[in-house]
Amino acid sequence: MWKVFESKIEAREREWNIKIFDYISQNQKEQKIFSDINHITSMTALEIANRILNYMGYSDKLVCELAMLDNLESIIYADVAEALELRFDHKYIRRWGIDNAIYPFEMSEETYIEQMYQYIIFCLRENIGQ
Repeated sequence: MWKVFESKIEAREREWNIKIFDYISQNQKEQKIFSDINHITSMTALEIANRILNYMGYSDKLVCELAMLDNLESIIYADVAEALELRFDHKYIRRWGIDNAIYPFEMSEETYIEQMYQYIIFCLRENIGQ
């Protein structure tokens, strides 16, 4: 699957002025690049934005974080992380910020399960979705 993704990006980059695959391949084990399949993290978006600015001739770099890009529910199981040799910390399922400021509220797996349980009980009591 990775090789298919790699070949697709490399083929597309032949037509692009801004390249990103080098960043993905160099950082994939050290930091989370995608929130899930085809959804980049805020840090990947920041890298792309800075490359666009550089291409346009701007020397200033952006440092803000787009936390809403990290607001996806995804879990990387420990055995999968080990098999892929991922070295970044992945102990939170959800992450929020205030506007573009970096004041994250991070939700652990335990908190996520507790919140989902409470929501399901609420839906059952109120007959929501039935």
